[in-house]
Order: sequence, then C-alpha cells, then structure tokens
Amino acid sequence: MKYFFSIIIYISLFLSLGLNLKAQETEFDKLINEQKYEKAIGVILDDGTIETLSVTNLENLGYCYVMTNRYRDAEIVYSKLISEPSSSIENYKYYAEILIVGGKYNDAKSYFQKYLEKNPDDVQAKIRMASCDSLFNWRYLEPRYIVGNFDEICTKYNEIACTMSDNDVLYLSNRRLKDEEEFVQRNEIPDLYVFDTHQSMATKEYITDKYWCSSLVYDSISKRYAYSLRLIVENIDGFTLAKSKIMFEDKSNNSIDGLTLFTWEGMPENANIAHPAFANNGTRLFFTSDMVDGYGGMDIYYSDFENGVWTDPKNAGSSVNTAFDDLAPVIADSGLYYSTSGLPGYGNHDIYFSRIDGNKFSKSVNLKAPINSYGDDLFLVPYKENKYVVSSNRSTLGKGGFDVHFVTKLKEIKPVVENPDDTIVVNKLNIASFKTPKIFFEIDKYFIYDEYKEGLKSFADTLILYSDISVNILGYTDETGTEEINAELSNLRAKSVADQLIEYGVPSSRISYDGKGVKKDVTMDGFRYHVVIGTIRNDQEAEWYNQEIDNKYDITVMPFKKFYCYCIGDFDNSSDAEEISRKIAEEFDIDCYITSSYLGRCLAKYELAINRRVDFILYIDNGE
Repeated sequence: MKYFFSIIIYISLFLSLGLNLKAQETEFDKLINEQKYEKAIGVILDDGTIETLSVTNLENLGYCYVMTNRYRDAEIVYSKLISEPSSSIENYKYYAEILIVGGKYNDAKSYFQKYLEKNPDDVQAKIRMASCDSLFNWRYLEPRYIVGNFDEICTKYNEIACTMSDNDVLYLSNRRLKDEEEFVQRNEIPDLYVFDTHQSMATKEYITDKYWCSSLVYDSISKRYAYSLRLIVENIDGFTLAKSKIMFEDKSNNSIDGLTLFTWEGMPENANIAHPAFANNGTRLFFTSDMVDGYGGMDIYYSDFENGVWTDPKNAGSSVNTAFDDLAPVIADSGLYYSTSGLPGYGNHDIYFSRIDGNKFSKSVNLKAPINSYGDDLFLVPYKENKYVVSSNRSTLGKGGFDVHFVTKLKEIKPVVENPDDTIVVNKLNIASFKTPKIFFEIDKYFIYDEYKEGLKSFADTLILYSDISVNILGYTDETGTEEINAELSNLRAKSVADQLIEYGVPSSRISYDGKGVKKDVTMDGFRYHVVIGTIRNDQEAEWYNQEIDNKYDITVMPFKKFYCYCIGDFDNSSDAEEISRKIAEEFDIDCYITSSYLGRCLAKYELAINRRVDFILYIDNGE
C-alpha cells in the first residue's frame, strides 16, 4: 500500500519525511501493515500511559495518531517526546509539522529552528520553516475554490492520477471489484480504471498486469494515451521495478502490442522518465525526470515532435524546477499546473501554477487552500466547466489513502435584494430566497447551542433544495486570546457548523470552511442587550427578583451556560442598556451588569460577543 505511487512514497507527510516505525512486537507490526491504526493504538496504550511509555512506543503512538488524523493527540505525544533525553532530534521536526497542521506557525518555526541547529544542512527543513511565514500570511485569504469528494470513484483504498478521455475519467487504484457491490484491496500494484458517464467500471489489465502505472494522460486531438510505466520484474522475493518510461497508445488499441516507447536520440537508460502531459495539440510532451542535468530530484522537461521524431528535452527552468521533486505536470489554462516539495507550502507537495508563453515560464504561484492541504496534492486536471479534479491524501476529506476530489471554481452570489432580515435573493431568474442563520459561541467554545440548530436545519434544507448553491463557512473569535489560539478556535467553530450541515444532509462537496481569526465588529442586526440583576442555577425565582425592583420592570429569564440570567430590558444597542443599568443600581442598590443575547441565549462579554460567530458566504457553482 505505501508503495502505491512508485516514484516517491506519498502515503503521509511523515512517511515522506522519512519517519520510520520502531519495532515493538509482532501484533503491532501486523496491525500497522493492515492499516489498523486504532487497534495499534490500543496495543501501545496497553503498555501504559503517555507519561510512562518508552520513547519507542511514544514514536509509534504519535505515528498512529497522525495516520488517523488525530493531530491534537499527536501534538500531546510529541510534546512529551521532545522532553525525553533519549529522544531523537528528528522528533523536533515532526513536532513542528504537527504544529503547522494546528495553525501554530510561530511555535512550529521555533522547533524547526531547534532542529536546524543540529542539522544546518537540511534544506527541506529550511523550506518547511519558510512555509510557516507563508501560511501565516495566507491564513485570511478568501478561498476561490471549494473542494469535495468524487464519491463515485473514491473508496477506502487509493485512487490517484485522473485524466479526461473525451467523456470518461481515467484513474489509478489499488482496489479490485470483488462483486457488483464490494471492492477489495488488490495488492500494492495499481489498476487503471475507466469511469464513464454511465458510472460503469473497466480496467486495462493487459497494461497493469505487466507494468506499474503511476500516471496517464489523454490527448483529444491525436486520440492517444501516454502512460508512465515501470516494468514489473518478478523474483523470489516478490518483484522489483525497472526505471520508469513513458509509452503511447492509440485510444482504439486493446493489447500490449499497441504500446510504443517515448524516446529521443541519446535518451539516458538509467533515468526515470515519468508523468506525461500533452501540449500544443499533442506535439509537445511535458514530463518529469531525474536526469543528471536537472536542478535536483525530479525536474519537469518538455520535448517537441518535429519531423517524425521527438527532440532533445529542455528543462522548464528555475521558475518551475527546484532542488527537490517537481512532479505531476498538467497543461491547462494557458499554463502549467504541477506539484513540488521544493517551495514553501501547506504540506509535502503543493500544487503551483506557472503561465507559459512559448518556451518561457512565469514565476510559479502556490494555489493555496483549499486546493492545497497538509497532505500531498497532485494532478490538478480540468474536468468540466468551472470544475477540476485533484488527487490528494488530505485528512479533512476522503475515504482513505489517496482520493480524487472535485475542485469547483467559486462565483460569489451578488445580492439582488438584501433585506434587513438577512434574506438574500439569489438571482433574478430563479427567485430562491436564502436566510443565512446567525450562530454565536461562548468564550473558548465551538459547540453549537440547541437554540441555533433550528435555523441551521432550515438553512440546510434550503441548500439541499437548491443543488447549485455551495456555502463557505467563515469562523471568527473575539480579540481575547493569542493569535495561535484564535486561529485554531475560529477554524474549529467553522468546522463544527460544517459538520452539522453535513449531518443534516448537505453534501460535503458543497461545503467549505475556514478559520479567519479575530473579528472586531461592534454592532449587528438582531443582537440584543439586557441588564442582568441576578444569575443563579434556578429559573423559578422571577417573583423574588420582581420584589427586589418593586415590580417596576419586566423580567426575562434566559439560560447562560449552567445558569439562568434574570434580565431587564431588550435593547438593540448597548448604550440604552447601560443607561437603564445605572438607574437600577442607583434606585435599588443592586449590582447589575450588561449582557447580550441572540435567540434567547445570553452571551458573555457583550462588547465582544458578536465576534464569536460564523458567517456564511454563498456561491453559485455553475455560474459564469
């Protein structure tokens, strides 16, 4: 499984960085090989708690937490690991990676620095440390895309390297259909699948029984495929793989004899030639290679078909290639999409874009979240109008391993009418009114109160009814707390709302979320202010409080955490509430204070409460 992508190991960020499992016992090794990480966690914890486990077991436990996307638990384990005298300095680097996932960029940077003090020549670690600054600067950018699962393709196994073949989608997977309902894991060698508009499956087994295929591309002009293939050489220990080569095949072909080798005069025999991508109506081929004249690792090259032969390849140059692996080229949108581990980014391999003008390439630009993630992101391929597909092992989506995801270019809804009650008319042709709910949170909390769930359920029902609308959920905090805490908390608030919408039936492919950190609004429609004259655990004491104020004001009882607030007034601004508070304090000698509420629930720190919330941005997926 972990050799699914044959040129480089991609299964997780930590495997690609070189984290090796330490031997513990046969049962544990078996569970890891079977990817039963939760059970492996149980085996480790049977030996003790985090405070008592050995360094070896802590490293194994941290690995399992990462593989199950339990990054908070992994953070606790690695914070313990780096305090152990016998712990490897490598654990500082892994701890820094986990802190990046948690949005703690400054802390991550400090641990990269500690690691680099002992390993000053680790260029990759320097790039990851630079990523901390980039991610900090990118954290509040408005997303231009929404990402969701390609559910018809994805399974708990690996799916990767999509290409379009007229109306069909071609991809690789290491699963095999057992019967009409169930897929099973085949082995480490991927099959090549065709997914057509009728949702049927077929495989090119005459290729994958002989070769390990790591990518493919189709040219609609010449009607031919190009495959990245490695010959499988069986031996007593199983099999080995020959160097990667590119082979062409006409679409009408259905046998191994129809494959022809991509070659040029003087092509080195000991180099990997992989990841083909057609350009210029099939007369130019981009590919990746580790030829000795490159910048390092795998570089991107291109060759032109002239006078019946392929020309000597040209390196795409320093605007594209780095000292590390530059992979998965895709030609689209007048430029080159590709993945690299040699530039700052979110994860191990991020997707970048370079505009092409003849033989010139512009400086590459990171496509940022949500296209890029803290995993590996590869092969951004145009699918349909305003849609792409991408292969990724990101933890926040997918069914397991690498999956294929939709990427939809967003078009923000321009309100035709915006009413005071937040009703937005989506467009003039289809008068669909959306009322976006308001959801507020307590200090340091991200769970959703029941009072807000009714509005959220109504919103979900409307989204389900209008399937061309997607939503981006933006989480915010007030200005208390550190920058790192606010970044994480705002993301958790947005995620909790996204999870609730999914639970209500909104497809995950139409939902994105992002934590935006601190908000500093001072007013909001629908937000109410009150004077609190008492807070107790009992909600049956209104009569007693009425006697305290000589029945001069009406009292409303509202919940607040595990208490009840006895409130006077219902004001749309805090200044009116403050004036009444002064009068009550002077007349009745009562210590009172101001609170705020929304939908009948009190919220602490009224001057900041409106900023502890989520906002909703609506998009038309298929708009121009």
